[in-house]
Amino acid sequence: MTERRKIQGDLHRHEYIEMMFVCRGNLTNRFVDSEISLKPGDLVVLKPYVNHVLELGKDKKPILAFCCSFLPEVVDSGIRSLDEAAHAHPGHRHLFTPFLSLVKEDVSAVRLKLSKPDREEVAIQLEELRALSQDPDASACAQIRCRFLSLLAFLSDHCESLSQPSAQIQAGSAAPAARFRPKLQKTLNYIHNHADEPLVLKDMASMCGTSPTYFCQLFKHETGMTFLQYLNDLRIQNACSLLRESGDNIAEICYRSGFNDYSHFSRLFKKHVGVSAAEFRKTAR
Repeated sequence: MTERRKIQGDLHRHEYIEMMFVCRGNLTNRFVDSEISLKPGDLVVLKPYVNHVLELGKDKKPILAFCCSFLPEVVDSGIRSLDEAAHAHPGHRHLFTPFLSLVKEDVSAVRLKLSKPDREEVAIQLEELRALSQDPDASACAQIRCRFLSLLAFLSDHCESLSQPSAQIQAGSAAPAARFRPKLQKTLNYIHNHADEPLVLKDMASMCGTSPTYFCQLFKHETGMTFLQYLNDLRIQNACSLLRESGDNIAEICYRSGFNDYSHFSRLFKKHVGVSAAEFRKTAR
């Protein structure tokens, strides 16, 4: 859990599960074809690899929200996906109870409604996690894991009955072949970790264990984008982060992000972001 002063205003996705709890103000979590309005007391859990963006509510009031990102391995190193969590040991599976419906292909996020006392308890636990994460030495890291598991247990004990279709945000349709999903998620994870390196469709299909043609079908179903669109979008996101956070010149950032042609990078950046890389850096800072 990290402290952020600004909302990430670009469409983005990530390989981990994201939990968001709103304490003050109003937010909108927008997907490609739907959105969720969030008000104080709302808790939403997003599945991995869902393209989304956070936006301030129309009233533009100050926001206080906790955003907690995690992988299923935090419960047990042998659980590498939500699909595996659904078939894990009952004690481990219980910790995922409020959001196990995310394993369904047509569910992108689950919103949990909490009673007022439960909202107060969740806010206290998240604040303790935030405080511990500010200077995580070995002891704090151990406490963070223990307290996060305690938070999952609390939510499972108090929110199980709320994980119903009426509290879910639907997106997508027809499931891809289930036997390829774990390998596809592994391939997506690899793409995120190696986006700055040369990545070839044929190699990614081989990693997934499919033909290139079928890989393209699975990939488009899972992400809503072609492989090249997804890779370019991810590289542009990484370039945006480098423009905000580093002092490197724009040409260096182009190559560090995985592009090998500066002119192509410049055209693509403006197409995706709406302004040039130089204008984006000036505005972001």
